Amino acid sequence: ALDPGSESPGPGDPPGTITEALDYHRDAKALLGRYCTDCHQAGGIAPFALTDYAAAKAQAGQIKGAIMGGSMPPWMPSDNGVPLLHARKLRPEDRAALLSWLDQGAPEGDPQAASRIVLPPADKVEPPRPDVIADMGVTYQPNPKVTDDYRCFVIDPKLASDRYLRAVDVQPGNRRLVHHVILFEIPADAAAKVRSKDAAEDGPGYTCFGGAGSNSAQMVAGWAPGGVPGRLRDDEGILLRKGSLLVMQVHYNNRQNNGQGDRTVATIELLADKPAHQLILLPVARPDQLLIKAGDPDAQQLIAVPVSLIMNYAQIGGSELVLSGTTPHMHTLGKRVVTSVNDSPLVEIPRWDFHWQMAYQFENPVALRPTDTLVVECDYDNSFANQPIIDGQKRMPRDVTWGEGTEDEMCISFLHVRMPSSAP
Repeated sequence: ALDPGSESPGPGDPPGTITEALDYHRDAKALLGRYCTDCHQAGGIAPFALTDYAAAKAQAGQIKGAIMGGSMPPWMPSDNGVPLLHARKLRPEDRAALLSWLDQGAPEGDPQAASRIVLPPADKVEPPRPDVIADMGVTYQPNPKVTDDYRCFVIDPKLASDRYLRAVDVQPGNRRLVHHVILFEIPADAAAKVRSKDAAEDGPGYTCFGGAGSNSAQMVAGWAPGGVPGRLRDDEGILLRKGSLLVMQVHYNNRQNNGQGDRTVATIELLADKPAHQLILLPVARPDQLLIKAGDPDAQQLIAVPVSLIMNYAQIGGSELVLSGTTPHMHTLGKRVVTSVNDSPLVEIPRWDFHWQMAYQFENPVALRPTDTLVVECDYDNSFANQPIIDGQKRMPRDVTWGEGTEDEMCISFLHVRMPSSAP
């Protein structure tokens, strides 16, 4: 991170120790800008800004605690998997420099001094071009009579021809309420069914536990807490068929309902031409087999599925199943999740955090053989210490099974399956 020669340890210092005096303007400013200020800025999703010295100094204790604890920058995967795109992990030398500056009292230094930090450019996701704005159109007030309100909103993207989704950014209007968002594509021949569901219920949208209320629905995008804009590879796209509708399913959890309602909006970028590869999102889960016993701090669900079975289910021909990435999902009892092929991890989240859920793209697509086994392992902590506080009281542990509510659980790995776009 520092220029060569500027962080040479003394003869008695352990390897990697930074003995050079560091300051904000020459060192920390560039590091905070590289790793923190995308979120920690005025109007950003973080609770405070870190865009000037006064702010960084005031939050020095929190910065150090987050770095030491590994919660910031928010990059959940371990190195025990395949290389991933858009990584936000602190490089070891940058972590050491920030901690050294903080340990020295976070000095400001000379505001006129030039930065001496050498950093590689961030592998950022460019926000989508607004080719389609999927807007609920109203501010929705969740049903106060239920803890978890699943609501589907019908949106017409007015597609005059088949198009391919390239990038998407889902922005919940009220993050205190929104547990997750899923965008489904409904083909033209099933549009009447979801429109009738919409018309049959008072108010905007319709109730939709478990999905969009149509067997023809195809998941095309999603958001969960911590989610960021998503962009596919240059040669990939998710098919949106001519005349199809979008259904935006929003799961509201009323435990933190502040009465302000929600208006979630998704911005979608479309490809101008048909890409070489079509991407589909395929969930791997076994809801009927999930049982987390009350008080168990080390509960686990292990899902092992032959790749040949996945290919048959999704009607994917050929001699291999090619994955471009994966998106794991659990709720608040989750503590670890890993998606593997045979005994080789693809993505491992060693410390699951419900508030930082992301889709992970592999640096290079991974080809699986029909004889391989896809394994999803979800670990849970259902001890008393890990129970939610409801109405001021910590809940006693109870048996937890698969369910749509925040206080239920799930174990899913959404596979990003890549195949020739001419495939059915």
